[in-house]
Amino acid sequence: LASASIPYLPGTSSVLTDSSDMMFAWSNSYGTLSSPWKFPVPPIFRGATPMAAGNCSAAYVTINATNINAATSVVSLLRYGSASWTGNTCDGPCAGSYGIICLKQPGVAAGTTAAGMGTFPFFSGFNVAGADYCSDSSAVYNNVNCSATRRFAVYVR
Repeated sequence: LASASIPYLPGTSSVLTDSSDMMFAWSNSYGTLSSPWKFPVPPIFRGATPMAAGNCSAAYVTINATNINAATSVVSLLRYGSASWTGNTCDGPCAGSYGIICLKQPGVAAGTTAAGMGTFPFFSGFNVAGADYCSDSSAVYNNVNCSATRRFAVYVR
């Protein structure tokens, strides 16, 4: 994508205003979802997409995320925005502007290098030219390239 200024679709501001839930998932070109996780819409995402909303100084929000397939929930830190990080897992000290969205393991402090939470989508590389990555939060960032069969998708209701 090579951009952190990815907007929501035109004409959807009222949908965002009235929505209570947000969902991240992987989607193929037919709209079939995998690894869907839902959570209450964080206020910061009402005005900007998760790709554009944060940087190193404000790139975490606590969410109560539900893995829809497993019917389990976890309260943890969602990392988001145009920042980058050192290391190759969900979190580490801030450095650069690569682009990252992932869910940390519960109880792991911000800025601590550790793998993320299970199958929650780990979308990265969207802020620079080259490949975008669509791994799970528990994997390294470049474990899976985004493709027509695995795209990062954001839904609200």
